[in-house]
Amino acid sequence: MTDRTRIVADTNTVPSAALVVNDPDPTDWDDFVAKADGGTVFQTVAWGEARAVAGWTPVRLAAIDDQGWGAAVQLGLRRLGPFRVLLAQRGPMVRPGAEAALASLLGEVHARARSAGVAFVKMMPDFELEDHRLHAFRDHGYRPVPGDAYAHRATYRIDLTGGLDAVRAGLEGRTRRAIARAERDGVEVRSGTGPDLLDAFISSRGARRPATASQRRHRHSWKIFCGD
Repeated sequence: MTDRTRIVADTNTVPSAALVVNDPDPTDWDDFVAKADGGTVFQTVAWGEARAVAGWTPVRLAAIDDQGWGAAVQLGLRRLGPFRVLLAQRGPMVRPGAEAALASLLGEVHARARSAGVAFVKMMPDFELEDHRLHAFRDHGYRPVPGDAYAHRATYRIDLTGGLDAVRAGLEGRTRRAIARAERDGVEVRSGTGPDLLDAFISSRGARRPATASQRRHRHSWKIFCGD
């Protein structure tokens, strides 16, 4: 969803129902990510640090009401050509029933975007936008982006109790065909935490030269999430 600040409604039209905190404690942040609707790895502090290598400055805001953390979002701020943009990968996140806090959070994002001269804000929440939440976005000028490449959900829960055959039967036809093709091509799944696994991943991505920006980002992300 995209908030074009030049056409968004005035934020004063939406009452503030929560205190919005800038850059809260990292431990408290990741605790909220783990339990909130829409919480994914893309909203963790570590992911924000990893994206900083690619030129995205992390901006973290949390709306806190009388029951604690109600909503939060991690955005990346970056200049693209002549424009400054804010992008929330799989954000915001919200506590069930805390739609008022979500509205306060969206209002604060809009106000900060205007004051920073941001051209547009894009959010990609990883939860279903039922009417009671969709209204909060629309009240701040957001609108769906048709054909958005990020419209699919980032997190899926799959029941494995029936075995792999049952899982395969529940997949779309094109997904089953892709799996069959990978099996014929000898694709293998590897797991581990050693540097050799990172090297194999980088090679599979085509980043073979030793000093590419892409390779530096991969190695920095590995260090953040897996250590040395």
